[in-house]
Amino acid sequence: LRSESSPISDAISKATDSMLMNTDWSANLEICDLINSSPDGSVTASQTLRRRLKNDNMRVLTLTLELTDACIKNCSSDMHSAVASKEFMGDVVALTDGKQGWEVREQALKLIQAWAIEFKDRSGPFVVFTETYVQLKTKGVTFPDPEHTAPVFMEEPPSSQAAEPVEPTDPTMKLAQDLSVVAEKIKLCREMLPESSGIETDDALAEVVGFLEACKPRMVDLIECGMQGMLGEDLVSQTLQVNDDLLKTLEAEKNGTPLPVETKTPIDS
Repeated sequence: LRSESSPISDAISKATDSMLMNTDWSANLEICDLINSSPDGSVTASQTLRRRLKNDNMRVLTLTLELTDACIKNCSSDMHSAVASKEFMGDVVALTDGKQGWEVREQALKLIQAWAIEFKDRSGPFVVFTETYVQLKTKGVTFPDPEHTAPVFMEEPPSSQAAEPVEPTDPTMKLAQDLSVVAEKIKLCREMLPESSGIETDDALAEVVGFLEACKPRMVDLIECGMQGMLGEDLVSQTLQVNDDLLKTLEAEKNGTPLPVETKTPIDS
């Protein structure tokens, strides 16, 4: 793999530096924007990420895996295809042998499983995600319990003290539930903004903003589905309202202008 300096490769190296104590979500999202806006962004990013995945430092590896997942969630199909190569996935699989530590192994397995579920209905290069997962399962590798069987948005794991929610079997119910989660996060973000110094120093706010940023491309997909008549009228209306609240909230965070806490979107599913 060539090691050439570029804004994307430099940003990736900085965001996965071993000295970082916490994941820099704002930096990760900026990297996704750089990738999406550059004609060769996915190629440069995948090459740099692969180099970082060969690092011996556990912190570098965990940060690189997190950044790779952020790219999967926020970048275009070009980046998805770059990750869905046998070479890239081979680098991720290499981390599951446990030699780099339990945390790295579990994180790699979790992402392999999540990507296989996320792209299970996609053809072409994306079958590598499923093939990788199946090959490891065939070898007897034990994967962590998936948080969601068909995720639409990233969600925080439930509290250990909370009752385990029953996963709805109706896709429409699941979607409505996911939209309610996003609406709750929007409300939380608006509550935090007036009291926060910003995502650069406020890890809690950065985590919420990172969640909302990751929801943006999924909201676009849902709106497109609605415009094609694949969603009911009520669900389309709720999706449009959640998306509007989402964009206004992220813009307010960026500009430092607080918004009313209450949104127009009902959060009762």
